[in-house]
Amino acid sequence: MSIDFSCVVKFQEKVCTGSGRENRCGFLGAYRAEGRLLPESGSTPAGWCAADKFAAVVETAAMNEAALSAYCRERGLYVEQINEWRQACEQANDWDRSQNKQLKSIRKADEKHIKELERELKRKEKALAETAALLVLRKKAQAIWGDGEEE
Repeated sequence: MSIDFSCVVKFQEKVCTGSGRENRCGFLGAYRAEGRLLPESGSTPAGWCAADKFAAVVETAAMNEAALSAYCRERGLYVEQINEWRQACEQANDWDRSQNKQLKSIRKADEKHIKELERELKRKEKALAETAALLVLRKKAQAIWGDGEEE
């Protein structure tokens, strides 16, 4: 299996013969327009944006182990990185489901707490009503019989 270095040669020709950054950017933009995977920032995969990582996962989805290894060597990647990115992409779609479960459990706990607070409020309102009724009765009893200190 031979590795095609034609894009590297073209890149070197453009950089060496052109005015530098303008030609590099134009060259990279043209290659990206063709659908080739060329990351935006840095030469290390750690600097790749999420779109570039996703593109690498999509490109390698149907590859066997040998083709995947060759792909990784060409781009300076490790197979483990592709596998990690693939898992991250798969888990990104499950985020809604796990987030919904988490929100559901939080809502249930909140509803339970609200019911407890409502029960406590009812109990305290009953106690307050009872105390108010006793005060009203005491005032009525004092009004009818007068103060108990007179005797």
